[in-house]
Amino acid sequence: MVKIPNLPAGASMDDADLIPYEDVSEGITEHITKANLVGDLGDITADTVTVTTGTTLPAGDIGTADLADDAVTTAKIDDGAATGEKLGTPVAFSAYRIASLQVNDTTYASISPDTENYDFGANFDTSTGRFTAPYDGVYAFSATTAISSSDTTRLFILLYKNGALSKQIGFTSCATSGNHGVFGASEIELAAGDYVEAFFYHTYGSVRNLVGGPQYTYFTGSLVGRTD
Repeated sequence: MVKIPNLPAGASMDDADLIPYEDVSEGITEHITKANLVGDLGDITADTVTVTTGTTLPAGDIGTADLADDAVTTAKIDDGAATGEKLGTPVAFSAYRIASLQVNDTTYASISPDTENYDFGANFDTSTGRFTAPYDGVYAFSATTAISSSDTTRLFILLYKNGALSKQIGFTSCATSGNHGVFGASEIELAAGDYVEAFFYHTYGSVRNLVGGPQYTYFTGSLVGRTD
């Protein structure tokens, strides 16, 4: 392959005027950037440059602004390319209550987990029992608790959002002696900064203690998907 130099109008050339280039099949060694193409060749623009699969470009040559809408699809992502490190820290927590907690009859009370199993992203606060959303998105929560009862009672588990009742997620009724539990789960759409707590309510007729322990009183949550 040869490069033909610019010649004045009417000028002629011979073999000595030709500048040899490395054969294309062996690859062009000179680094050509998008800016070089636009600046040096008027008939080639940034929009007409196509990069085929498998092409390696120097770091920083193509930024997010250079990508067309919908240009990056799932099918174009190589197996193993989307690693946990590149996806970022997951958003998920699991916490339970060890200390006993007295709950008055017909009173809504936060179960306030005081011990974490895990808290990826550090969005749960054991001092308040609150999970605070780091992003706009849909989140999944579950909660359970139990009391010791010797009479007919109804138990409720609820999710509060920003200090107000959002959803009743669990209910049970019991009429025998023993530990009786209630469990519930649901999804909630949250904006970044919204917080969620798990609350408990009973109709025993007097003060009852929640049964502590990771298998009896816990609260979990995770990000299902971002909406921002």
